[in-house]
Amino acid sequence: MDDLKQSRAKLFSTRRQWSFFWAGITFGIAQIIYMLGLWLPKALDGKSAHLKPITVTTDLGKMFRGLELGITKLLHIPDPQLYGHSVDGVASGGAFVPGIGWPIFGMMIGGLIVTLMEREHKSWVKYPAKLLFVSFIGGALFSYGTRLAGGCTLNHLLGGIPLLSIHSSVTVIFMAIGGIAGFLIMGKLGLAKYFKHQETKSYCTGDEGECPAYDANYKWYKNPWYWVGAIFSILFFGIALYGGLVNP
Repeated sequence: MDDLKQSRAKLFSTRRQWSFFWAGITFGIAQIIYMLGLWLPKALDGKSAHLKPITVTTDLGKMFRGLELGITKLLHIPDPQLYGHSVDGVASGGAFVPGIGWPIFGMMIGGLIVTLMEREHKSWVKYPAKLLFVSFIGGALFSYGTRLAGGCTLNHLLGGIPLLSIHSSVTVIFMAIGGIAGFLIMGKLGLAKYFKHQETKSYCTGDEGECPAYDANYKWYKNPWYWVGAIFSILFFGIALYGGLVNP
């Protein structure tokens, strides 16, 4: 009985490593709310409505396009149109239209809520330069794959599969193959241990398991890349909000 109580306490504790169980439940609820929120108004108006899962890649593209336009206007330089071609201000050729990716903001707010519940932030996490470089290469390949497949893992695995999409089913098979290949490569590079789920600091400082991203001597405020990321995030979200709400 005591073991059962301890297991329940661990499951519902917000100060320990969060279970994937809660991530699945929370995202499932968010997915249902999102799809119904888009489908219901059209259905009530008698219009043709289709269930559409949460998008991430498209929303990121919209926000990056907004950042691109914001920087070019601020610095008075020609628009490089890296995120799509525009003719007389109208997007064409698969271009991203500048806008706010509300699911992205929702994810950020959700992360903030989890941080407050855990009563800690993740500035203590330290990743080696080798891992960051490999992650950058992987991110570039992932971005290309999402454009090629018409959606990312979130869209296909947790959106298309529940909707019985054949397109998503085929895509997920190749995603699994790519994931296995990536893990094998990371293993050869000695980086597979970083595939572990992100732990809390209380977990890492205890005797519960290996935590390769924890270094007691690491000072996050001395890391220049931390500040580069912080400044980029402020610009990324700030320009998206300004362009979408104040100066659309």
